[in-house]
Amino acid sequence: MWLVTFHGGATCSTNNVVAYDDHGKELGPALKVDSSSPALQELRGLALVGTSLYVVNGYKHCSQVLVYASHGGSTYRYDSVYASTELTAMLHPYDLTFDASGNCYVSNQDTNVVVGLSGPNAPLPSPPSLPDGVLPGTIVASSIGALSDVSPAPPDVPEPLGLGVKCIDKSGAKVACTTKDARVKHSVRGVVAYDGLLCVADEAADAVKVYDLGTGALKGQIAGGELESPVQLLLQGSTLYIGGGSAVTSYDLSHPFPPGSVTPDTYKKGLTEVSGIAFDSGGTFYAAERSAKTILKFSHKHSAGEPFITGLCDEPEFILYVPDS
Repeated sequence: MWLVTFHGGATCSTNNVVAYDDHGKELGPALKVDSSSPALQELRGLALVGTSLYVVNGYKHCSQVLVYASHGGSTYRYDSVYASTELTAMLHPYDLTFDASGNCYVSNQDTNVVVGLSGPNAPLPSPPSLPDGVLPGTIVASSIGALSDVSPAPPDVPEPLGLGVKCIDKSGAKVACTTKDARVKHSVRGVVAYDGLLCVADEAADAVKVYDLGTGALKGQIAGGELESPVQLLLQGSTLYIGGGSAVTSYDLSHPFPPGSVTPDTYKKGLTEVSGIAFDSGGTFYAAERSAKTILKFSHKHSAGEPFITGLCDEPEFILYVPDS
């Protein structure tokens, strides 16, 4: 079974996770909604932990990670709130990942930080690489702290340790992020934990930054080649797949990081605004094209994508394959 989240914007918005069978046939909304469950808008990252489905409720006035329990078939029932704006860093979340100890890491676009949690709304201590005054739970900080509606603003953490960020004004023109009423446009996106490392998609810097989870130190950067505007990260074994722009690139995280940056391999190119990426249980690769509103299937490593789910009303964001239990 496939689970797909959508942009959820003003046009033809889909504010639920939609389930599809292994052949791409729509099964309907996956999240049961009733009077006791939170309002859903602009759903983003998904994570399956056991039989619990963690869902990023991304709209800035929601800003939650919600937990759903399997309800049989293709549906999930609301269980609890895992993270919310009780943490000031939780603002417009995008993606989440869990490490081997069960700690959760959530990227947040409007504060441009990655927050770490040891449990529901329980922030992890910030690593020693970061200065005093960062937002509670900050594991990776923003190069510009004075963003959005956070007050008092945390200190700047200069690049490359801090994450890049780009802003626009109400007209859509690029402006300095410290400009009054500036809105974050390009910021932190996908996150993946692997063997004591945290990989973070720094969209504004056209790089994936890799941090030591113990110290918060920057271990290395993946940049160059076909990698552009990275938004989605996917781990398969020790290989990190990076989706962004018109390509999917890859890098084997078991290799040591030399000083400076490493160039990823090209895995797929010629895509149209790639968003969600995933493998099924048989190792077949899939990629969503956001603006084309389609999901492609790649029969083998060197094949061109063939239509798998097409004619989507809304723009697909994340895709997750759930094996049969």
